Amino acid sequence: YSPAPWTTPSTAALLSSRRPSELGIRTQKKRLGDEVVLLPEILQANGYTTGAVLGNRIVGKRWNFDQGYDVFNEENSTGHEAVSSGGISDDGIAFIDEHFARRPSFLLLHYFDPHWPYRPPGADDDCLVNDIKGSGSTRGEMMFQDAVPQAEDERAAALYAGEVVYNLDHVGQLLDALDAQGLTENTLVVFTA
Repeated sequence: YSPAPWTTPSTAALLSSRRPSELGIRTQKKRLGDEVVLLPEILQANGYTTGAVLGNRIVGKRWNFDQGYDVFNEENSTGHEAVSSGGISDDGIAFIDEHFARRPSFLLLHYFDPHWPYRPPGADDDCLVNDIKGSGSTRGEMMFQDAVPQAEDERAAALYAGEVVYNLDHVGQLLDALDAQGLTENTLVVFTA
């Protein structure tokens, strides 16, 4: 279960083992407090090399999520219009190549895909869905409505599925890189959404 319905407090809770209500993050303008100890800080203090590659800016430096990281990469945090899984995996693999074999390491990869608006690579701009009309669908309601999907909703569902497949392909490339270096047996991979 997610501890909050949006990214910033959920990620803060995950990395701090504290409830969102304890962290006080209620709006996108509220930063994570300096007094909050995050998992990468603990690992770094115990000899780990720590890295993060982010696809979502609301868990970036501006919100004080860079605590305890040797490498904190926000280059793939390009907003809702971008599809960034490829860059995140590429930068994650580069971190693995440079650090994992040398000493204990921690790497947080924060993928943003799939996310609204759905723009899987290769989709024709004419078929992209940005403003769903009909059937009362809104950005948040579209995938959870009880009504029979309208044509726009079916197209949006297909585009969403395209982003899921694209994301999984890039997560798979990262896992393949771990395996190719013989690191799979000594690596704990945690996947959460």
